Parts: sequence; C-alpha cells; structure tokens
Amino acid sequence: MDPCRRSPVLAWAEGRRCPSLARQFNDLLAQMRSDLAEVVREHQRRGGLPHDVTAEAIAAALIWVLPVYIPQLAMLVPAVADGVADTVQAL
Repeated sequence: MDPCRRSPVLAWAEGRRCPSLARQFNDLLAQMRSDLAEVVREHQRRGGLPHDVTAEAIAAALIWVLPVYIPQLAMLVPAVADGVADTVQAL
C-alpha cells in the first residue's frame, strides 16, 4: 500500500482497537471544528461566507476536505487545484 494511504488506515485501525485513543481523536476533532467554526463565523459576519449554511457545517466540511486536499497540492502538480475554489464555492 502507498505510504500516503497507510497513515489514515493505521490511525483508523488503532482507534478501533483502542477506545481511549478514539476518544482522544474525537475530542481533538471536536476542538478543531469548534475553533474553525469561530473563524467561519467571523468570515460570515464580514460577508465573505454565506449565512444560509451554519458555521459548524462549513467547519465540519473543511475538516473532511482539507486532509485530502493539502497533500494533493504538496505532492502533485499545481494543476490539481484548477477549478477547486470555484467548485467548492458553487457547492
């Protein structure tokens, strides 16, 4: 298996094996979502993000998307990012 794909699988497997690790990871993600939601709310207040979607929902979506998007930018050609911002904005 590709080393870049191995880490998430190992993290998932360890979380399944060790409930306390899964709780710690869930707590970390909850804090990240909360912090990011506060940033999103600020952008919503300034008019940079829509108000018809909750800050929490946007933060949760970003938490899901960024771990995949950032490594692609780092490892692949810049053309990978072409159109992504417009697509995300359209969604």
